[in-house]
Amino acid sequence: MSTMNKVVAIVTGAASGLGRATASRIAREGGRVVLFDLPSSGGEDVAAELGNDVATFVGGDVTSTEDVTAALDAAEEKFGGTVNTAVNCAGIAIAKKTLSKKGVHSLEDFDKVINVNTVGSYNVLRLSAERMA
Repeated sequence: MSTMNKVVAIVTGAASGLGRATASRIAREGGRVVLFDLPSSGGEDVAAELGNDVATFVGGDVTSTEDVTAALDAAEEKFGGTVNTAVNCAGIAIAKKTLSKKGVHSLEDFDKVINVNTVGSYNVLRLSAERMA
């Protein structure tokens, strides 16, 4: 018997790319998964494709404590168990030169990338770890 059937996962960035592939693999192998991505991401369609018995979508922002908490709560409500696996695939990038003919790269844009990619990952991990303990 596979141990995957005991997996209750939260996967960030799960509506596309690596996150979608990871969530799909977890569901295909018998795990249950909360797909966590931006509300406008199309995550509901992905969850429906995977099957409502093994997947659910929660829209939110990885940098928001409230949004991540809501996703963890949804896992407990939907699957009757605490998340025991957290996979961070959410991330953004801004392709800009540090200095171009238009001027210097915006520090606010850089801050946003760092906030989502680093702080957001940590936020999901810390709140997931709290539930796992």
